[in-house]
Amino acid sequence: MTTRVRPFGKQISKGLNIDLTIGQYDMLYNLLCDAYDRGYDQRPRIDTQTFDNMFDAIVNAKETYL
Repeated sequence: MTTRVRPFGKQISKGLNIDLTIGQYDMLYNLLCDAYDRGYDQRPRIDTQTFDNMFDAIVNAKETYL
């Protein structure tokens, strides 16, 4: 994620939005849950905070019309 600073110190964050079907979302959620169960977030080359933030973003996803 890229963060830019506006005048007066206000930050603007950029992120990504992806469109998934319910089935694709379920698969992604299950893959991340499996990765947690296997301790993937604790591997040396994986940034734990980034992995946690990604998992939180997926868990807190909002349904919309495609």
